[in-house]
Amino acid sequence: MLNPIWLSTFVTVAASHSFTDAGVKLGLRQSSVSEHIRRLEESVGRRLFVRDTHSLALTADGEAMLIHARVILEAMAHAQSQFSSPRLRGRVRLVRPTISRSGRYRAFWRLSAIRIPMSSWKSPSA
Repeated sequence: MLNPIWLSTFVTVAASHSFTDAGVKLGLRQSSVSEHIRRLEESVGRRLFVRDTHSLALTADGEAMLIHARVILEAMAHAQSQFSSPRLRGRVRLVRPTISRSGRYRAFWRLSAIRIPMSSWKSPSA
């Protein structure tokens, strides 16, 4: 099982190239960051980082895991967002335009019983 906390720690370590810097960003001690990475490596049965005293680099398996971790974390954030937002209720009624006696188009648009909080508006690219 891929723990999302371990995945988040992994992505942060990969971005910062440092267990210590990742710990600062995540509000964790360096030992906790090391434990998360150790457990993630044990769960997948592969080494994800090559470590020595002065450098940290992703292995080929680490590069592959980084792609998966980002996708998994993004999907989890999307699901959380979808299910934590209020459910929309109501009906939208659209009536086709009609021509008035003067020959002008009149459009009737009626919205009834719908409230969409501005905080839930998202751009189409989101």
